[in-house]
Amino acid sequence: MVEGITTLGEKRIIVGQIKELKRTGLTSEEETLLEKELSELARVYKLEQDMSRLLLEDLDVIKLGAQIAKGVMDEKPFGGVYATEGQFGFRLIIPQSIIFKDKTYLTTWKKTYTSTGWQNLFGTSTNPIKMPTQEGYRRVLVITKLVNHHPVPKLDGIKIHMGRTEYNTYFINQYAKFSELKVAELPGYILFYPGVEGYIRGHVDEGVATPANDEPALFGVEFAEAEILRSESVLVPS
Repeated sequence: MVEGITTLGEKRIIVGQIKELKRTGLTSEEETLLEKELSELARVYKLEQDMSRLLLEDLDVIKLGAQIAKGVMDEKPFGGVYATEGQFGFRLIIPQSIIFKDKTYLTTWKKTYTSTGWQNLFGTSTNPIKMPTQEGYRRVLVITKLVNHHPVPKLDGIKIHMGRTEYNTYFINQYAKFSELKVAELPGYILFYPGVEGYIRGHVDEGVATPANDEPALFGVEFAEAEILRSESVLVPS
């Protein structure tokens, strides 16, 4: 098996390391809350029915992310969308969920390409995505799809680097259309958790005239301590 990949049934999950991830099982009440509020997320964010299905069909992977989050967050109880002090909860991934090694963060999904071919998309080799390890700043990202808000996506390939592993190039054959969103499968589900580093490069279609605007986004769920979810600003360590 390729280093840094685990499986859940037939699903490949890119985790960036070989050693066993610390997981803590959810209580039956927490599992019920997770399943209920995963559907609620779709309603709160006004996602259409098909996008809700995309969340629910990956419930098993999202549940794995919740178990890892509970493990790395000192077994704090899961409080769902409305987590309170002393709990952890979740929300859909937003640009500010993407924290970098230098403690900066993404502010928008919008990009302007000045050239075609391979280029950095989310993070770089010298400043990769890295979730903080300090209490009060900890997050776990469960990335299930690549979506694009632009009506004509320019990306036709991605390459994932996680931990010390460089994964194979993956080209996007086509985007599925969901209302205003275009949705593409990934070569595997991606888990970012405290301490692991990684970055994603993208390939811009060689036939695109530049400069060209695009809006690729990482779709999935962010598990985070309640302080992060309740704050009006982005919490990163100083």
